[in-house]
Amino acid sequence: MISESNKPEIVTTKLAVLGLVIVKLREKRSPPIMQLELAEMMGVSASSWSRIEKGETQLTASQLRDLAKIFSVSCDRLFELADEEEVILKNSGVNVMTSEEFKKIAKAVSEAGIGVSIVGALAAGGVFPLFGAALIGYSAYKILSEIEKEK
Repeated sequence: MISESNKPEIVTTKLAVLGLVIVKLREKRSPPIMQLELAEMMGVSASSWSRIEKGETQLTASQLRDLAKIFSVSCDRLFELADEEEVILKNSGVNVMTSEEFKKIAKAVSEAGIGVSIVGALAAGGVFPLFGAALIGYSAYKILSEIEKEK
């Protein structure tokens, strides 16, 4: 919600952070793995995989294991990378919540009677959710900003 400084709160979820890590890993591969290609490798539709990368859907345990094999890392390393990304986001002012916490805020704002989408209702309440491409863009922007500061 809007703080005393009237600065909106930027939020995302832990699932979206894991999705960001997946996107970064597949784009880091040489050659990069396209989202559709990874969806096929994982045995799910492109739209299902897109929802996983946006943090809208959880990976199953077997999907997590298969994903770790594809990227030649352990499941623990996937979570470590997500933890590292979470720290970067938190240090740049993003509130990283569990999906349950996020849903609770979305429900409260929605029940306040604002007749728009959940994202619109959250924005009206001073909460700006970052998922998928927006989260990736924000993460890249923050990294580039830090590089510029160091010059």
